[in-house]
Amino acid sequence: MRPPQPAGIVARVRAQEGRAQQALNRSGETLTVWAIWMLLLASAVAEALGQTQLFGFGFYTLHIVDPPVLLAFFAWAFCQIERAPRGGLVAVLALVIAALVLMNFVRGMISDAAPALLWARANLANAALLLLATTCNLSNRVQGSFCRALIVSGGAVAVLTLLRLILGPGLFMLNPADADMINDGGRALSSSGAFLISLAAVLLLSDVLRTGVTRATGKAALLMAYVAMEVASRQGTATVALAAMLGVVLVTERGSLRGARAALGIGLLLMLPLLGLLAFDPDQLRSAQGGTFEIAHRVDNLDTRSTIWAALKVGFSQQSLFDQLFGMPAGQLPPMIVYLSNQLGEWRLAIHSMYYGSLPVMGYVGLSAFITLLFTLSAGSLLSVLPGRGRGSPPAYPLAMCVGTALLSYTYEIRLASMMGLFIAIWWFREARSSARRVRPPHAASEASTTSSPVSRAASAPPEQPLSRRRTAPPSPQS
Repeated sequence: MRPPQPAGIVARVRAQEGRAQQALNRSGETLTVWAIWMLLLASAVAEALGQTQLFGFGFYTLHIVDPPVLLAFFAWAFCQIERAPRGGLVAVLALVIAALVLMNFVRGMISDAAPALLWARANLANAALLLLATTCNLSNRVQGSFCRALIVSGGAVAVLTLLRLILGPGLFMLNPADADMINDGGRALSSSGAFLISLAAVLLLSDVLRTGVTRATGKAALLMAYVAMEVASRQGTATVALAAMLGVVLVTERGSLRGARAALGIGLLLMLPLLGLLAFDPDQLRSAQGGTFEIAHRVDNLDTRSTIWAALKVGFSQQSLFDQLFGMPAGQLPPMIVYLSNQLGEWRLAIHSMYYGSLPVMGYVGLSAFITLLFTLSAGSLLSVLPGRGRGSPPAYPLAMCVGTALLSYTYEIRLASMMGLFIAIWWFREARSSARRVRPPHAASEASTTSSPVSRAASAPPEQPLSRRRTAPPSPQS
């Protein structure tokens, strides 16, 4: 019998390696898709129930977000086997944030496990999403999954808003309370739920503009319903973020009627200073007469936030240099002495700002990484949608989501589903870099044609692939 030739053995080994790599890619994509769906649906269920706790045993309490977070870490570890993090500076910043969160979680577990586990519910989810965004596959399947999951979960929260407007703000909540105390004054949703609807609405608007209103009338109607329910939730910061995101998409998205919708988008953006004064400036609120928002209640909220932030700065400045740079152990906060409701006491609840709240979580280093990440993603997304700069016709909603996340971060911590805006922006940032590497510069091609012979060029040229197998840019969200 003729012995196998070395070339044939090498070819079979490479074929087996290729099949193994394809199986690994499919497994990584499947885990990523499941993690995204589970996290978004768990956030919608938690919004309906008014809490994340399910049941407890011993000192541990199972929360509804625990399985999705564990699956997201598992999906990241699986994708990590396949490829190193991609995205340049964005990947480095995401790794810095995740590393600080994980380090402080270990420190907190060593000192006091119970508050560290409670702290981990939101912060570890952020770390898992950032890590997964830098390693997951740049495939149509992943892109389609986060689009569909975001629209479905946002729709579920929009339906919940409608039901609570009709039947009361405490509908479906496990711990009934006075309606005036639910969701900050009887509002139908929390800020996270309202922002989830906003992200889905921006995604729908981008798809409608790229497809054409006449060919996407169903999605246009769904978009109007989402916007109406978000405004009806009476979440001021989320409404300002929604107006900004809609304006960005109207101005920068490719498609028909660009001039008319750009004028509408610029009008929305010009309204932001007024909305910002009404939502963020207590003095303007005091002088305002009437209006859609509850003026007196918002004045109290903003005064309370300002008091908390001032106390945080004083207490955090008294911590060790290491804690100031890299954050405090999980579950710990600096002493914050506040004077509220005619009483002097220590504040131990939420900081109500991602920027200030990042200080005890990951210190000045982590806060700087988060701000730089927002700026880098925004700049990269803006360059990709400018005429003549973007490759493969990238959508405008990643840029809008960066803007909305930056605005919401002023008065709320970014947690769980709210972090999906950054996840999507990182995915598209990596896709733009990958597309730029795949497209060869014209000057490089001309230099190669003048310095190499026809024989060498034919020998080094890759085999022509059929059109059905060529990689194209990911489709718009309607796929």
